[in-house]
Amino acid sequence: MVSDYEQMGRDWLDGKLIIKEFNGLKLNPKQVEYVNDKSRSLLACGGMSSGKTLSFIVKIILLSQWFPDSKFLIGRKTQQNAEETFMKDFMEICPANMYVHSKGYHKVSFSNGSEIEFWGLDALQSGASTDIKKAEQKLKSHNFTFINVDQLEEIEKKVFDALQTRMRRRSCKHGAEDMVVHRDAQGNPVYEVCTNCGKYTFNQFGATMN
Repeated sequence: MVSDYEQMGRDWLDGKLIIKEFNGLKLNPKQVEYVNDKSRSLLACGGMSSGKTLSFIVKIILLSQWFPDSKFLIGRKTQQNAEETFMKDFMEICPANMYVHSKGYHKVSFSNGSEIEFWGLDALQSGASTDIKKAEQKLKSHNFTFINVDQLEEIEKKVFDALQTRMRRRSCKHGAEDMVVHRDAQGNPVYEVCTNCGKYTFNQFGATMN
């Protein structure tokens, strides 16, 4: 049975729903554009008080509810910085009854199985070669639905490329042969629908940059 949130996600993917506000917060035109963008890779640029953080967090909350059991990577140069910076604003925007923040495990869990993990990306590009190799192997053992990098300018291109390869988690266990790919007007793939179970899969790489 499809939940109301899941149906909202499907309507959003099909272009039947446009998000213009969240939990009483009205989004400005640039924020509306960001939140509703379905491109596989998405970048929000702007300085302090530009509103990019609000749109960044609102989109993560919505995606977490629309697509149960989603796995998010929130990355920044250090794990502590990624977690503290994100949670400061997240706690102000997301209703407290929607999530549990496990500081010791560096993650946020939602009741529908979706999870946010905080990663320090500097481990993939700085330090001894053996430590970098360990960080690379750790990344290779994960598949994510959504990847979000705060301050993209802090990471090297090789890290960006490595992250892209791990954005491959589907909403079900069926293989590519069972998926129907839905494309936009330009022919770019947007989302998949499983012909066996009917679940929708949507993956996106989001980033912010000053």
